[in-house]
Amino acid sequence: MNPTLYSLRMHSTRDGKHISGAERIVPAAELARAGRALLQRALGHPRGPAAELRLSAEAIDPATIRYGRLPDVRTLPVADYLAGRRQAVELLVRAGVGRQAVDRALAALVAGPAP
Repeated sequence: MNPTLYSLRMHSTRDGKHISGAERIVPAAELARAGRALLQRALGHPRGPAAELRLSAEAIDPATIRYGRLPDVRTLPVADYLAGRRQAVELLVRAGVGRQAVDRALAALVAGPAP
């Protein structure tokens, strides 16, 4: 393996709660610059500076990277949030997501975070 690329990951917390996280795939020559940028992100986050930071870099084989097509992202105007939910359900089902999975995901979003 010729480690010309690195998977660079940052995770930061304060009081045991997630503050910030990010991952970049960068060439070796960009590793230090990208690491500094991620550390600055963690220290200057709108949720406040992190108390604990983890920055890791792992060499990866460029041949293992798989490329795909990005999803179509656009804004669809709707009359209200209920119409927006109906539109989202329709689009997900049309894209091949099972109706039961869509209903469970929507219910979880409506319920909000678990206590």
